[in-house]
Amino acid sequence: MPYRECWRLEQQLFEERLSQHRSAKGGAAESCGTILTVEHTPVYTLGKSGDATNLLVARDYLQQLGAEFVESDRGGDITFHG
Repeated sequence: MPYRECWRLEQQLFEERLSQHRSAKGGAAESCGTILTVEHTPVYTLGKSGDATNLLVARDYLQQLGAEFVESDRGGDITFHG
């Protein structure tokens, strides 16, 4: 699954879980959560604590290789998922 598509799904599931928790009015929500097992198409992510200068090749080159580059709101520096 492409990284961006999975990231959107994760955000949607989080918002749904948060909504369930809020509507439970102090009680336990019905769902315990969701575990996703996914394999991404080749992608390099840059976390919010990362530095784009740590990418040692041009983004165009990554595209030629069939890999995406995604800036993320998560922690970390540059990570390859593939």
